[in-house]
Order: sequence, then C-alpha cells, then structure tokens
Amino acid sequence: MRRKLPIYAICFVNLIYLAPSVAVSGLLSAFPGVPEPVLQLLLTLPNLMGIAGILGVPLLTRFFARKHLAVAGLSIYLFSGALSYVGRACLPVLLVGSAMMGIAYGMGSTLYPLLVSMYYEGEERRRVMGATAGIMQLGRIAVVLAGGVLADLHWYNVYLLFALNLIPLVLTIRLLPTDAVEGRREGQPGGGCEGWNVPAILRLSVIGFVFAVCYYVNVTQASLYIEGYGLGTAQLTGIVTAVASVLSGLLAFVFGPIYRRTGRYTFAWALGIMGGGYLLAGLQIGLLPAVLAVCAPAAGIALFNPCLMLELTETAPQKTLPGATALVLTVLNVGYFLSPYLVGAFVPLFPGEGAAAQFLAGGGLCLCAVVLCAAGELRRSARVVK
Repeated sequence: MRRKLPIYAICFVNLIYLAPSVAVSGLLSAFPGVPEPVLQLLLTLPNLMGIAGILGVPLLTRFFARKHLAVAGLSIYLFSGALSYVGRACLPVLLVGSAMMGIAYGMGSTLYPLLVSMYYEGEERRRVMGATAGIMQLGRIAVVLAGGVLADLHWYNVYLLFALNLIPLVLTIRLLPTDAVEGRREGQPGGGCEGWNVPAILRLSVIGFVFAVCYYVNVTQASLYIEGYGLGTAQLTGIVTAVASVLSGLLAFVFGPIYRRTGRYTFAWALGIMGGGYLLAGLQIGLLPAVLAVCAPAAGIALFNPCLMLELTETAPQKTLPGATALVLTVLNVGYFLSPYLVGAFVPLFPGEGAAAQFLAGGGLCLCAVVLCAAGELRRSARVVK
C-alpha cells in the first residue's frame, strides 16, 4: 500500500484540468469583449498541450527517475492553478496556465501506467491498473462537483482546486521509491525503440485511435441530444454524466476479474457495449436511450483504459516502455481531436439528422470495429495453436 497511495493520488488529480469547464458562464461574463472561440481555448489547450507532456516523458526518462518526473508534473499542475488564480484578470496569463495544465496532464497520463508496470506484475498489476482507472473517474466527479460549488461563489475559485495536487506531491516525495535511471546506470542515453513489439504497438495504436474516435461522440453529442430533443436541461445532462462516471469508476475497480474472463477480447467488449448504447439512442429518441448513450461509453472506457495500459506493459522492456506508451497515447489523443470530423463524414450514410444521426454513425463504427477486433483475435489464436 505504501507504493499504491501516491500512484492512486496522482490518478485522482490527473483530470483536474477539467475544473474550469464548470465556470464557462462566469468566464464569459469576466471577458465580455473577447470572442467566445478565444475563451474556449482555455478548455481545449490542456488537451492539445497534453500531447507535448506525453511525448516529453520518454525523452526525460533517459535522464530523470520516474518518481522525479511525477514530482515535476504535480508541481507544474500546482503552479498552473496558482498562476491562473492570481492572473485571473489577464487572459494571456490564463492561457499560459491552461497550457501548463495540459503538459502536467500529459505527464501524469504517461507516468502512472509506467509506475504500475514497474512495481507490480501479474494479477496484482491488473488489480492496480483497474483501480487507477476507477480512481481517475472518481477524481473527475469530485473535481466537477466541487468546482461547481466554488464557481457559484466566484468563477475563478475553480483554480483553488489545484491545491489538491499538494496531497499526491507530498505522498510521492515521502512514499514512492526512487527508481534507477537506466541510461545513467548503463552509461548510455537509454530510450529509443529497442526491444519494442512493433506489431503489438501498431495494434494498440489502431484500436486506441478507433475507440477514441467513437468515444468522443458521447462527449460532443450528449448535451445536444438531451437538451436539443427537449428531454431535459443542462442540469439533467450533468446528473446523467455524473452517474455514468460513478458507474465507470465502480466497473474499473473490478477490472481484474473481468479481464480474466474476457482477456484479449476486452477491447471488443468495450466497443460493443459503447456501440449498443449509441445505436439505441440513434434508433429511438427518448430519455432512457439518452442515459444509455452516456452510460454505455462510460462502461466501455472503464474496460478499455486499464486493458490498454495493461497490454502496453507487454510491448516493450521497462527501459523503452515510456516511448511505446507515449506513441500509443499520442495516437489516442489525435483520435479524440479528429472524432467530430471522422464521425461526421459517416453521418450521411445513416437516416435522420442531428445528435441522433451522430450516435447512429458512432454506433455503426463501433460495431464494425468489434468485428475487426474479434476477427483479429481469432486469427492470432489460430496462429498460436499452429
């Protein structure tokens, strides 16, 4: 438990960059003369700069221990919140703070699976990886709910939540052992791609990209579906999203036993569950289908995330694992960004229009991906038998 506490704490605050998303109305009031797309950069910059943090970790692990990088990432997170709170009246300062949040988020996303793979193996690794995914979702709920309360007082109070990074920072410094830096120990830079299982990395990159494209339909269309079809208000959307996040967190906590039964077909199950929810929402407009369209991807990502991180640990030795992890996570983030455009290209193939047609297109893509995933696993199993 000594090693688990700091890892769990890192995961709990890793999505804290979402806190400003609950203060959009206050932000618009604070900068009335600034175009809305410019202000939206405060919400999108962390995702964009997250790629820089992801790609930076494998380079930095050549010279610094993973513990020290975790401390650096948490410190950047802490400083970005303090900078944004102090400079809340200056938009350029807020943009710099958001960019720093993204770098910290990217570092944390890459480091926590590396720490789990370093300290745990076998069944214990599966349990811990599932728990990290669950804790991350619970942290997301806590941040959004607490941020909403603080934003009701003053919109900029959401940046006070970044002080929570002090907890994992202290736990990491006090409890996490310092790992050896491979490059220094062996007298060489380290890193690179030696020992990579290239076919496995390509497989995870493709599956991750497809899952990200399909998953983001829920993010972009849930509010439009519920409010656009008169099923409820923004408050209802928030409640449904919170319930889905709780479901995701609880399911991730039992990932280990689930993975023992689903194995390499876990990706297919995740895509199938998500696709089923999307198709129901697209075929029949209603509140229950809307709830399923939000909860199904939440359940899917609860299986997908720990499975992806677990299988990533098998793609490369510890020395070069940061590079392999960064590559796959970068492809994943690219999938998130391209999702609206790629899914939108398939919408004309399905009946209807609006959010329902988007969910139909996303569900159709999910089911195609399920077939391809299952066929690929059957083919690999046949090779092993031979």
